Amino acid sequence: YKRKYFPKISKAATGLLVRQEYMAGQVAGKYPVVKEKFHWMGEYFFDLYHPMPWEAKTGLLENLTGGIEYFLCVGMPATRANITTVLKAFSLFKKRLKSSLRLVLALQDVSLEQCVKDFRLYKYRDDVIVINEYQQHSYPQLLAAAYAVIYMPSEITGYSERGLPAMQSGTPVITINKPEHHLLYKDAALFSDTDDKSIADNMMLLYKDEALRKDYIQKGLELTKESTLPAMANRLWQTISVRDFK
Repeated sequence: YKRKYFPKISKAATGLLVRQEYMAGQVAGKYPVVKEKFHWMGEYFFDLYHPMPWEAKTGLLENLTGGIEYFLCVGMPATRANITTVLKAFSLFKKRLKSSLRLVLALQDVSLEQCVKDFRLYKYRDDVIVINEYQQHSYPQLLAAAYAVIYMPSEITGYSERGLPAMQSGTPVITINKPEHHLLYKDAALFSDTDDKSIADNMMLLYKDEALRKDYIQKGLELTKESTLPAMANRLWQTISVRDFK
């Protein structure tokens, strides 16, 4: 359907609205005739995601991890292939730094068995808290309380904007090193290859340098400050105003 009709529809359209810049590049690569028609709208994540007051964060940590800070890893179909690699990275982090930090594995639409084989044999399993984000805790709260978020979609899945809500929550993001992510996150994320050492190096980098971590928090907040409904509405209105949409 898309192969047959999209070229005709896009050619006839006065303008094409995209959420992210990389999307325009992908479409224009296939259909150069629409290259000049793209307008960036950006993202909008409602008001669910925002930094958490210290008192609320302390309370969540007490209930979830016994008061210990944690890395948050999102387990879902898009990231399932890399969950074992993240666990290996966590092992390197624990072995090298002897830190008490924990790993919270928030599962969505997948089971632990689908993500990890023989988890019962994992050395640091007592430091990993596995939860279903929709049952036990609010996902926005999990994001805002995390020391950092690790979101590593598979090479096949590729791009994902799920790091932006974390940044909007005041939490640093470690994600896969892909051109699309560099366009999306600019210099506000730590980029890792899909191997345990690369991920562990970024985890240790944040842990050993609190000033650097605060810098990434600030960059993320700055990057996502326009991810609001009024800002998106304004961009849409500006687009309509400069073109003849009839």
